Amino acid sequence: MIDRLAVTGHRANKLLGYGWKGRCDLSLFALEMLKKHPCKELISGMAIGWDQAAAEAALVLDIPLTAAIPFLGQQNIWPKEIRDYYDELVERATTVKILHPGGYTREKLLKRNLWMVENSDALLALWDGSEGGTGHCVSCCLTSPNRNYQLINVWGAFEKQFRLSV
Repeated sequence: MIDRLAVTGHRANKLLGYGWKGRCDLSLFALEMLKKHPCKELISGMAIGWDQAAAEAALVLDIPLTAAIPFLGQQNIWPKEIRDYYDELVERATTVKILHPGGYTREKLLKRNLWMVENSDALLALWDGSEGGTGHCVSCCLTSPNRNYQLINVWGAFEKQFRLSV
């Protein structure tokens, strides 16, 4: 069992979409992956998509959740329904770590990724190999000075399960 598992993955638009069915399917997939890769604590960056699906799955499985929020107001520009869902997940988190003061900058997201890797033992990624925020977080994992750090990329399982939907 992994002590502290961080998650990184693509936003909903690269996965199953922003709709209710896509969110439910992604959360069920996250539930399956957390059962396959159990942990004592889950760290989520709380972005729309894989991050929130994994956070929800952790809560369902009674795994303590750390919400690693890159900056205060991360959710402010999202539609109300998604903000409400985010707020509910954050409210139910065991620990809320706000890493920077308010206001978006890309650098704050990248620093959040590094913080998650530095404060976990493994990374559960839903990553298709592309560049971007998820690729950056995986890169932090691959260059971690912790030689025992584990990268678990579940993209292959995701593609196999949703090959008709993706």
